[in-house]
Amino acid sequence: MRIDIHNHAYPPTYLDALRRSGAYEFGKDADGQEILISRGARVVTLMPEMLDLDSRIKTMNRAGVDVQVLSVTAPGVCFTDAGLSRELARLSNEYLAEAAKHSSGCYLCMASVPINHPTIAMEELAYAVDVLKMNAVIVGTNIAGERLDHPRFRSFFAEVARRNVPVMLHPMAPWGAEQMADLGLAPLVGFIFETTLTVSRMVFAGVFQEIPSLKLILQI
Repeated sequence: MRIDIHNHAYPPTYLDALRRSGAYEFGKDADGQEILISRGARVVTLMPEMLDLDSRIKTMNRAGVDVQVLSVTAPGVCFTDAGLSRELARLSNEYLAEAAKHSSGCYLCMASVPINHPTIAMEELAYAVDVLKMNAVIVGTNIAGERLDHPRFRSFFAEVARRNVPVMLHPMAPWGAEQMADLGLAPLVGFIFETTLTVSRMVFAGVFQEIPSLKLILQI
């Protein structure tokens, strides 16, 4: 069986809420594809398969992929506005869980949780795992520039470890993204260093000594 663990989908309602918030810029690239932009750099290209999960299955069949693990990627759900964070998380999780439920085993799904709002994070984690039966959690490598080794995130990582829920760390807009914008190097170069920096800081901060059962999936 071939399982593709790094694949993203965007609920239309999530994108609508993000547009209304004005938190990210939407634009077009030279090929006319819609993109998300942060600090002048392309962060995500909204490919058709990210928006149409039925057509995605046909693509999976052509590629010989049996299962995809779906998640919502950047910009995620961790915003300063607690209400927006809660709304985006719930829209994401219910959409992906419903897609997985009706996919005849083609899809599994990762929950999005606003870990910068501890109370909401714990509530949404419990809802995603206990009620929606989601398979893992996706977390950005930095939360508005704040690294995951910060002590205020420790209780969240302890809870996912207690629940035996894997956490995928996905690179967010890297430091120095402005210098990569003209050649589109943020995904190709910046993401590698972004993930490396975050995990290295977690190692040196003692996160894995404190929570040895924490399971991470690293993406670049």
